[in-house]
Parts: sequence; structure tokens; C-alpha cells
Amino acid sequence: MTGASLSAGGVRVIVLTPTGQFVSSTGTNVHVVAPGFGTVQLAAGHSGFDDEGNFFEHGRQDEPLTARLCEALAT
Repeated sequence: MTGASLSAGGVRVIVLTPTGQFVSSTGTNVHVVAPGFGTVQLAAGHSGFDDEGNFFEHGRQDEPLTARLCEALAT
């Protein structure tokens, strides 16, 4: 509504088997840093399947809209 925007970046490494089956993913899906606010949104971590085939997920997964992100865009 304010017309403000922020840049977002991220790097993710995805590991697949030779047949293309997903094994794991690690890195940053999105990282938004606002001047004067620091990180206002972060979706980063490690997910995949363990040796027994159980799914796991570790890391920080902010909601799409955080209060800090809204505050940074409102200024």
C-alpha cells in the first residue's frame, strides 16, 4: 500500500539421487534485510529425509509477513 519495496535474496542447495529423487535441501529460501531494521524475514535451514526415510526440518522459517517486515515497508 505504501509503494515501498525491499530486495530479497537466497541460495539453496538441493541434493538429489542419480535418479532424481529428493534427498535434502539446505540454505536460504529468502532473506530480507532492511536498512535500520536488520533481518526482517528469513526462511532458511536444512530439510530432507534421514536414512530411515523420515522427513526432517531444522532452521528458521518465518511467516511470509512478519511484523518487522510490515514495519520496514511502512516507513
